[in-house]
This record gives sequence, structure tokens and C-alpha cells, in this order.
Amino acid sequence: MVSVILALVTIIILWAVLTAYLSKRYGRDINIRGLQIHFYVPFILVGSSKLTRFVDRLSKRFKKPIGTVFIVISVATMLLTFYILTKSTISYLTMIFIEKVEAPSISPRVAIALPGINPAIPITYGIVGLIIAIVIHELFHGIVARQEGLKIDDSGVLFLTIPLGAYVNVNEKDMENAPPKSKAKIFSAGPAINILFSIIILGALVGMGSFIEAKEGLVLIGGVEGTDAYNYVKYGDLLIKIEEYKIRGVDDLEKALKDKKPGDTINITVLRKDVPYTFTIVLQNKYNFTNASEDYGKPFMGIIFIPFNSTLLAEFLKKPYTGLLTYVSLPFLHIMPLSDPLTMTLSVPNPRVFWALYNMLYWIFWMNIVLGTANALPAYPFDGAGILSGIIEHFIKRDERSKKVVVMIVGVLTVLTYVMFIIPFVIPRIIQ
Repeated sequence: MVSVILALVTIIILWAVLTAYLSKRYGRDINIRGLQIHFYVPFILVGSSKLTRFVDRLSKRFKKPIGTVFIVISVATMLLTFYILTKSTISYLTMIFIEKVEAPSISPRVAIALPGINPAIPITYGIVGLIIAIVIHELFHGIVARQEGLKIDDSGVLFLTIPLGAYVNVNEKDMENAPPKSKAKIFSAGPAINILFSIIILGALVGMGSFIEAKEGLVLIGGVEGTDAYNYVKYGDLLIKIEEYKIRGVDDLEKALKDKKPGDTINITVLRKDVPYTFTIVLQNKYNFTNASEDYGKPFMGIIFIPFNSTLLAEFLKKPYTGLLTYVSLPFLHIMPLSDPLTMTLSVPNPRVFWALYNMLYWIFWMNIVLGTANALPAYPFDGAGILSGIIEHFIKRDERSKKVVVMIVGVLTVLTYVMFIIPFVIPRIIQ
């Protein structure tokens, strides 16, 4: 993993050097065969009039009230996200300073939702999800801008060694002179469409979840050297019986061995690629493998299994909306993307294709909901600052004094948002 990160950093540095050189040699903006190329080190933006006309045509396919709907969705997201951030901050400070719980050290990388930087985000799934989220985010900024009569100077593809998404450049003068409500609609379009799209993808994930069933038995990943299980058990075996006792979980395993002692012989039955195999093994003295006095005389099979409740996981994947915050947090719990050995505890049709598709959809959902909620925050430079400014300006007098009040309000919220956001990363380093 470290070598991959170093390779990515090296590539990005070389790319930045290349873009800096091209910018110095050809200028910040050049036109090549109808393509508008802009150098913003380390990014390269490649615009096309065809894409701009495409955005214009799309804007005519949507009804104009969609902008108002976007404002409602974005404001609701802003309030909910800010509430969750505030509540989490209060809970964290209570835990550290009142309950005296040791502050866990959190890497700042966790706060950056970029593949290759955030260790919880897989590179391939993360890049695809991020590109889709950025494309629809920028596309709908442009669609609503055109509906509000604003000119689009340029639109195209954003490159950072690879195509990283799209961009839509709304004319600055038009944006400055636009009515406050129009500004609010345009800023709302990006976060709102990300939230709406994440809901659609969540529906697809719920549909796929209906095919997920928990396997009855314990998924084995091997045997302990020095035991009979070491010679018989293979990675992925499903333990279904000990003698005639059915095994459904860890509790059943303990019950099956309740009356056994070291030296006893037992038969275990496993499913290996859906074919049952029965092996005879001799139970060992657990003390010989742990050197713990409390284990002396206890029977020991020597199997290594996944101590995981597959039934709870399967039920949760069927209805992830019942615990949406937990579902979004799965990458940080090392559960997403779903892979072996966890997926071995679950039964699905055509597992290889199913889990690849499920993981892809999950990361499209994850990137959209993260991009949507983050951009709805009432803080610069997020869209939420523009949304809030537009709404406030719409209801007050449009003079210089009022504008200063709006800037002050959004400024205070910006500082408050960033303070709450960095607290979990800073506090552990201060009190250590």
C-alpha cells in the first residue's frame, strides 16, 4: 500500500511539473483545434464548445422549478449535516473532558475523501465513484445556470493525470449580477443532485441486498499447526456440523464441545464449494497452544474461523437505510469494500460478479453522498456558502451594508464549521 501511495505521489509531482512547464511556455489559456485548454497547476482543463452546447440542450429538458426543488434539498442537507457535525463535536468534547476517555489519534488523511490519500477508500472504486459524482455535480450547476439565463463561458473535462471529472465555467459577470435567488438555485444544483443520485443508487443497493443471505455455519480460514485441523481444513470451508450437532454460529461451537475433553475424537463436517466433507480429528489441550492457565484441560479443535455474525450483516445489507450513518461509515470499520473473508459468510448468486457490482455501486453512492453533504455546509469555499448568501440576500435589502452582514454571517459559520471539523484531529495532539 505504501509503495502504491509513493507511486501516486511521484506521478502527481511529475504531472504538476509538466503542467507548470506547459503553462509557462504556452500561457495559461490556449486554443487548439476548437479545444480550450487551461493550465491551473497541477490541473489541466480541456474545454469544448460541443460540451457547452450539450449542457445548453440539457437545460431545456428540465422544468425551471427544478432549481427551487434543489434549494429545498440543499438547505435540508445543510441543516442536517451541520446538526450532525455540532452534535458529534459536543459528544466528542464531553467524552474527552468530562468522561475522561483517552482521545484517539486520528490521521488527517481520513478527512480527505480522495482515493490514494484516504486509506479507507479503494483506489479503483474510489476514482470511478469520484468521477461520476463530480461530473453530475458540475453538469447540474451548468444546467440550472442556463435555465436562469446565465452564460456558460466554457465546459469540459478536468485532468489530474487522469480524467478526474467535469467542470462548467459560468460567466463571472453574469453570476455577479444574477438575482440572489438565481444564485442560490445555481449553487444548490450540485449538492442536491449528488444527494438525489445517492438515493437512487441506494435504492439499487437495497434491491441487490434482497439477494443476500447469511450462510449457516462458521466460515473457516485454516487450522492451527500441530492439530489435525491443520491437515484437513482449507481456506473458505464452511463448518456445518460437529458430530450430529448443527453449527450455526460461535455459540453452537461452544455447546458442541461442552462435554468433550482433550484426547477425544470427533467428526466435523464442512462444505467445500458446496460439497460436504467429513473429517475425524483428535481434540488437543488448549493450554498447549495458548500457555494460559485458564485454558488447561479445555478441548481445542484447532480451527481458525471468522468470529462474525453473518446474519446481522446480511440483514443490515438488505435495509441499509435503517442505519444510514453506519452504512456510510463502513469503510472506516474495514468492512467496505466487501471481500473475502467477509463475503464467504454470505450467500449470493454469482459471487464474483455480484460483489464487484455491489462494491462499485456502494462507492458511487458513497462519493455522491459525501460530496453532496460536504458541499452543502455553510462555509467557504463550499456551495453551501453561496446557497446561504443567496437566500439571505433574497429576503433583505440589497445594499452594501446588507452585503457586509451576509459576509459576516457566512464568515462566522465558516470559522465555526472548520473549528468543529478539525477538533478530533487537533485535540489528541494538544492533550498528549
